[in-house]
Amino acid sequence: MEQDIRPLGDPESPEPAEPATVLSEGSGEPPAESPGSPKLLRIGQLAERCGKTVRALHLYEELGLLRPVLRSKGGFRLYSATAVERVQWINRLQEAEVSLGEIQVLLRELEEERIGASAMTRLRDLLSRKLIEVREQQRKLTQLAQDLSAGLHYLDGCRVCEPEHTTSECTGCKLHGHDGNQPLMVAGVHTT
Repeated sequence: MEQDIRPLGDPESPEPAEPATVLSEGSGEPPAESPGSPKLLRIGQLAERCGKTVRALHLYEELGLLRPVLRSKGGFRLYSATAVERVQWINRLQEAEVSLGEIQVLLRELEEERIGASAMTRLRDLLSRKLIEVREQQRKLTQLAQDLSAGLHYLDGCRVCEPEHTTSECTGCKLHGHDGNQPLMVAGVHTT
Protein backbone atom coordinates (compact mmCIF):
# COMPACT_ATOMS: atom_id res chain seq x y z
CA MET A 1 0.00 0.00 0.00
CA GLU A 2 1.30 3.48 -0.81
CA GLN A 3 1.04 6.57 1.32
CA ASP A 4 0.74 9.98 -0.30
CA ILE A 5 2.73 13.02 0.65
CA ARG A 6 0.90 16.33 0.42
CA PRO A 7 2.44 19.77 0.21
CA LEU A 8 1.95 21.75 3.37
CA GLY A 9 -0.97 24.10 3.29
CA ASP A 10 -4.59 23.25 3.89
CA PRO A 11 -4.48 19.81 5.60
CA GLU A 12 -8.15 19.19 4.81
CA SER A 13 -7.83 19.92 1.10
CA PRO A 14 -8.69 16.79 -0.88
CA GLU A 15 -6.59 17.99 -3.80
CA PRO A 16 -2.89 18.73 -3.25
CA ALA A 17 -1.58 21.95 -4.77
CA GLU A 18 0.82 19.90 -6.91
CA PRO A 19 0.89 16.22 -7.84
CA ALA A 20 1.50 14.23 -4.67
CA THR A 21 4.88 12.67 -4.09
CA VAL A 22 4.50 9.01 -3.23
CA LEU A 23 6.24 7.29 -0.33
CA SER A 24 5.99 3.56 0.10
CA GLU A 25 4.43 2.86 3.48
CA GLY A 26 7.00 0.28 4.48
CA SER A 27 10.08 2.16 3.35
CA GLY A 28 10.20 4.69 6.19
CA GLU A 29 12.37 6.89 4.00
CA PRO A 30 11.68 10.10 2.12
CA PRO A 31 11.05 9.80 -1.62
CA ALA A 32 14.10 8.85 -3.65
CA GLU A 33 15.82 11.51 -5.66
CA SER A 34 14.54 11.81 -9.15
CA PRO A 35 16.14 13.90 -11.87
CA GLY A 36 15.28 17.53 -11.22
CA SER A 37 13.84 17.00 -7.72
CA PRO A 38 16.04 17.19 -4.63
CA LYS A 39 15.97 14.55 -1.92
CA LEU A 40 13.79 15.38 1.04
CA LEU A 41 15.05 14.93 4.58
CA ARG A 42 13.18 13.67 7.59
CA ILE A 43 13.65 15.69 10.77
CA GLY A 44 16.15 13.19 12.23
CA GLN A 45 18.26 13.36 9.07
CA LEU A 46 18.16 17.14 9.11
CA ALA A 47 19.14 17.20 12.79
CA GLU A 48 22.07 14.89 12.10
CA ARG A 49 23.31 16.95 9.16
CA CYS A 50 23.14 20.16 11.19
CA GLY A 51 24.49 18.81 14.49
CA LYS A 52 21.27 19.81 16.26
CA THR A 53 18.75 17.83 18.26
CA VAL A 54 15.34 16.95 16.88
CA ARG A 55 13.92 18.86 19.83
CA ALA A 56 15.75 22.04 18.75
CA LEU A 57 14.36 21.70 15.23
CA HIS A 58 10.85 21.23 16.63
CA LEU A 59 11.35 24.49 18.56
CA TYR A 60 12.50 26.26 15.40
CA GLU A 61 9.38 25.00 13.67
CA GLU A 62 7.12 26.14 16.52
CA LEU A 63 8.68 29.62 16.29
CA GLY A 64 8.19 29.71 12.52
CA LEU A 65 11.93 29.72 11.82
CA LEU A 66 11.86 26.44 9.95
CA ARG A 67 9.10 24.85 7.92
CA PRO A 68 8.85 21.40 6.38
CA VAL A 69 7.98 21.48 2.69
CA LEU A 70 5.82 18.40 2.98
CA ARG A 71 4.15 16.32 5.64
CA SER A 72 3.28 12.71 4.96
CA LYS A 73 -0.14 11.27 5.71
CA GLY A 74 1.63 9.45 8.56
CA GLY A 75 2.79 12.80 9.98
CA PHE A 76 6.46 12.71 8.94
CA ARG A 77 7.92 16.18 8.41
CA LEU A 78 9.96 16.36 5.23
CA TYR A 79 12.42 19.17 4.63
CA SER A 80 14.21 20.33 1.52
CA ALA A 81 18.01 20.41 1.41
CA THR A 82 17.83 24.21 1.83
CA ALA A 83 16.64 23.62 5.41
CA VAL A 84 20.27 22.76 6.24
CA GLU A 85 21.26 26.30 5.23
CA ARG A 86 18.43 27.78 7.30
CA VAL A 87 19.54 25.89 10.42
CA GLN A 88 23.17 26.92 9.84
CA TRP A 89 22.02 30.53 9.41
CA ILE A 90 20.09 30.36 12.70
CA ASN A 91 23.15 28.85 14.44
CA ARG A 92 25.43 31.56 13.14
CA LEU A 93 23.04 34.32 14.25
CA GLN A 94 22.84 32.73 17.70
CA GLU A 95 26.64 32.69 17.84
CA ALA A 96 26.41 36.45 17.20
CA GLU A 97 24.07 36.61 20.22
CA VAL A 98 20.87 37.10 18.26
CA SER A 99 18.06 35.42 20.20
CA LEU A 100 15.54 33.07 18.63
CA GLY A 101 12.87 35.69 19.38
CA GLU A 102 14.85 38.32 17.47
CA ILE A 103 15.28 35.92 14.55
CA GLN A 104 11.53 35.24 14.63
CA VAL A 105 10.72 38.98 14.48
CA LEU A 106 13.27 39.51 11.69
CA LEU A 107 11.82 36.70 9.57
CA ARG A 108 8.28 37.95 10.14
CA GLU A 109 9.28 41.46 9.09
CA LEU A 110 11.13 40.15 6.03
CA GLU A 111 8.10 38.08 4.98
CA GLU A 112 5.77 41.07 5.41
CA GLU A 113 8.04 43.41 3.48
CA ARG A 114 6.97 43.65 -0.16
CA ILE A 115 9.98 45.53 -1.45
CA GLY A 116 13.11 43.39 -1.70
CA ALA A 117 15.56 46.23 -1.12
CA SER A 118 13.73 47.27 2.08
CA ALA A 119 13.73 43.71 3.37
CA MET A 120 17.43 43.31 2.68
CA THR A 121 18.13 46.68 4.35
CA ARG A 122 16.61 45.30 7.56
CA LEU A 123 18.85 42.25 7.35
CA ARG A 124 21.85 44.43 6.51
CA ASP A 125 21.20 46.62 9.57
CA LEU A 126 21.15 43.57 11.86
CA LEU A 127 24.32 42.11 10.34
CA SER A 128 26.06 45.49 10.53
CA ARG A 129 25.22 45.89 14.24
CA LYS A 130 26.38 42.36 14.98
CA LEU A 131 29.63 42.85 13.06
CA ILE A 132 30.43 45.90 15.23
CA GLU A 133 29.69 43.86 18.37
CA VAL A 134 31.78 40.90 17.17
CA ARG A 135 34.73 43.16 16.36
CA GLU A 136 34.51 44.69 19.83
CA GLN A 137 34.47 41.18 21.34
CA GLN A 138 37.47 40.28 19.19
CA ARG A 139 39.34 43.34 20.46
CA LYS A 140 38.56 42.39 24.07
CA LEU A 141 39.54 38.76 23.49
CA THR A 142 42.80 39.82 21.83
CA GLN A 143 43.65 41.97 24.86
CA LEU A 144 42.68 39.15 27.22
CA ALA A 145 44.88 36.70 25.29
CA GLN A 146 47.82 39.13 25.53
CA ASP A 147 47.25 39.59 29.28
CA LEU A 148 47.06 35.84 29.87
CA SER A 149 50.16 35.21 27.76
CA ALA A 150 52.14 37.89 29.64
CA GLY A 151 51.02 36.41 32.96
CA LEU A 152 52.04 32.90 31.95
CA HIS A 153 55.40 34.11 30.61
CA TYR A 154 56.09 35.90 33.90
CA LEU A 155 55.02 32.85 35.96
CA ASP A 156 57.39 30.60 34.00
CA GLY A 157 60.23 32.36 35.86
CA CYS A 158 58.57 31.53 39.18
CA ARG A 159 58.87 27.79 38.53
CA VAL A 160 62.56 27.83 39.35
CA CYS A 161 62.23 30.02 42.43
CA GLU A 162 63.77 28.43 45.50
CA PRO A 163 61.54 27.37 48.40
CA GLU A 164 63.09 29.83 50.88
CA HIS A 165 61.36 32.83 49.19
CA THR A 166 57.99 33.82 50.63
CA THR A 167 54.99 35.11 48.71
CA SER A 168 55.51 38.55 50.24
CA GLU A 169 58.76 38.78 48.24
CA CYS A 170 56.92 38.13 44.95
CA THR A 171 55.51 41.67 44.70
CA GLY A 172 58.75 43.37 43.63
CA CYS A 173 60.60 40.24 42.47
CA LYS A 174 63.84 40.83 40.57
CA LEU A 175 64.90 37.19 40.38
CA HIS A 176 64.92 34.84 37.40
CA GLY A 177 64.56 37.53 34.75
CA HIS A 178 61.87 39.55 36.55
CA ASP A 179 62.37 43.31 36.67
CA GLY A 180 60.12 44.11 39.64
CA ASN A 181 57.11 44.86 37.44
CA GLN A 182 54.38 42.29 37.25
CA PRO A 183 51.84 41.93 34.47
CA LEU A 184 48.21 42.60 35.43
CA MET A 185 47.24 38.93 35.65
CA VAL A 186 49.91 38.38 38.32
CA ALA A 187 49.92 41.78 40.05
CA GLY A 188 46.22 41.50 40.91
CA VAL A 189 46.99 38.60 43.24
CA HIS A 190 49.17 40.74 45.46
CA THR A 191 47.01 43.85 45.74
CA THR A 192 44.51 44.24 48.56
